Amino acid sequence: MKKLMRRLAVVFCCAIGLIGLVGMAGCEDEPDAQEVKDYLNSNPWDPNPRGKAYEDLVLDPTEVSMGADDTTAYFSVSGGKEPYTWSVSDISLGTVTGGRADAVYTRNGASVGANIVVVTDSRGYTAVAAVEQTN
Repeated sequence: MKKLMRRLAVVFCCAIGLIGLVGMAGCEDEPDAQEVKDYLNSNPWDPNPRGKAYEDLVLDPTEVSMGADDTTAYFSVSGGKEPYTWSVSDISLGTVTGGRADAVYTRNGASVGANIVVVTDSRGYTAVAAVEQTN
């Protein structure tokens, strides 16, 4: 029993020593907190490190109200990357036909409701405008 206790004590002491060596290994090469702060301050995070290749996609106007006598509304887009595609959320209320950066929304008869005009650039980015149709 004494031999077993001695062996366990030796193993325990060796384990503690090994943990101490492993825990301290490499500490002298690690930067301190101030070095880390200095590095981060001199190298700020850039969410787009390659630079902004295109301007944001902007649709104008972003809201249109159409009364009973209004049949068309005009939209233009800027930014993004051509070509653009135009669509609407509800074709029963109206349709949109677009050229390059301009589009015409045409109301379907006397239809009433809310529609969304969507423009998408070649990268898949979208911009939207709300069309409210009343009588």
